[in-house]
Amino acid sequence: MKTLKYAIIVRSRSALVLMLCLFGLNPHLHSQESADTEEAPKVIRPDMSDGPSLKLIQNYLTASGGKAKHRQLRNVQVTGQYKEAKDLKYFTLIETYKGERYFQLQWKLRGIQYEEIYAFDGLEAWQQRTLPDDKKRNLAKAYSGRTAIHFANQRWFFQPFNLPLSPKYVFDYQGTDTVAGRPTHMVVGYGPKNERSWFYFDQETFLVTRWGGIGAVSGGQAYLDYQAKGFKAVDGIFLPTGLTLLAKGQPYGEVVFESIETNVDVEVGLFKKPAAYIPTLRSVPAQ
Repeated sequence: MKTLKYAIIVRSRSALVLMLCLFGLNPHLHSQESADTEEAPKVIRPDMSDGPSLKLIQNYLTASGGKAKHRQLRNVQVTGQYKEAKDLKYFTLIETYKGERYFQLQWKLRGIQYEEIYAFDGLEAWQQRTLPDDKKRNLAKAYSGRTAIHFANQRWFFQPFNLPLSPKYVFDYQGTDTVAGRPTHMVVGYGPKNERSWFYFDQETFLVTRWGGIGAVSGGQAYLDYQAKGFKAVDGIFLPTGLTLLAKGQPYGEVVFESIETNVDVEVGLFKKPAAYIPTLRSVPAQ
């Protein structure tokens, strides 16, 4: 079995545990590409998901609440605190089973109130600064680049293997690892445009305790992961209670969840980029 080598982090992989061996499967491991695009080898997308990955996903769906409960989950709304270094911001996040995201950040700096919105409607990502009002139109604009790709694909609650299972993704088993000292199985998911995400399934509980993808850091690219602080049942489904933010395997911030609700009423058009209304100037006829 190959050893996966990251450009930033090096992790060794042991042999498959007995549970997977019982299925008579010998998954081929595909190395993850380097986050350094200049040295990154070509990413080979598997033709289909392999057996160990699908088995882990089935175990996750069962252990985290059951398929029936997952099918009933339409959206999750969470509020809390977003902390990076000395910066403290308050947020509201809404995610849906369709992949839509709405993330509102609020904070105060030198007595001035700030508010920013980042959203993804399933096709297009956009952003908008709503406060402070600079006496001009705070128009919504396209959210693009590596940060936008990461935002659209690295979700906190609805992973691509949540029901209904996305036909646009394939999953590839990578081997074993540890998260917070606990043994896990690692699976890489390939999205419709070959976007890659990785997921760590706890070997005992089968809950996903860590996940991530390539993101932007200080003008470059790095592995950005989210590690669950714990789990609690919300309407019958085990959801994270908070997150530790990791860059290059090292913590750089945390997300504190203060409230979690499921299947809330969502404003129509919330995820769509607001239209820009520009008045039409009309000339005054000469007298």
